[in-house]
Amino acid sequence: MSFKRLYKFYSEKSAMRNLEQRRLKISRLQDINDPFEWNPYRLDKAEDRKTWEKLREQLWRDKGLISFSDRWSNPVLWSHYAESHKGLCLGFDISDKIAFPVLYKNIRQKLPSLQQIANERDWESLKDASLIKYSHWRYETEWRILTGISSKEEEGLYFEPFSGKLKLKEVIIGAHSSAKSEEIRKLVGEDVEISTARLAFKTFKVTKQWDKGLQK
Repeated sequence: MSFKRLYKFYSEKSAMRNLEQRRLKISRLQDINDPFEWNPYRLDKAEDRKTWEKLREQLWRDKGLISFSDRWSNPVLWSHYAESHKGLCLGFDISDKIAFPVLYKNIRQKLPSLQQIANERDWESLKDASLIKYSHWRYETEWRILTGISSKEEEGLYFEPFSGKLKLKEVIIGAHSSAKSEEIRKLVGEDVEISTARLAFKTFKVTKQWDKGLQK
């Protein structure tokens, strides 16, 4: 089994809660901020639109996803998903058997056989639909874990625990975060790398603060 380092951005409050409880929230169909999510196909006919919408809801009724990026140096990701650089970025080593890269497309795709999906509950077609996004989302360089829903916790929310296939390996403190390494260390133990982010001096990137005296 091989692993890929992937990153998850959070507000400081959410990140600390996830570290304490050692789990990540699973997003459902209704949680996603892209209106074309799980809907990448050309649907020319009203009948096809109706059928696909029904199938989409049925097939994802007991499924969800967790989104990651394969890089943490993009300042836009920090701005959008980490409370304008006041949050944290969590780095995980994730099994390549459960994480898949998103495919970015300029045009909507040819519609597969809806009848086959309906008859067989075709997971491969469903997986393909869940991994296609409009090309303007490319900056996220997104990877996804597609997971089933087994039990409810905390007012109907669902969570995936840290595990051997989802290993926390590092925590990067945002450039404007008030979080401290000491409080994070108490939650994650000694085996997790903790670093502080800063804005790069020569590029439009976020980088690590190598001066130990400036580590938060």
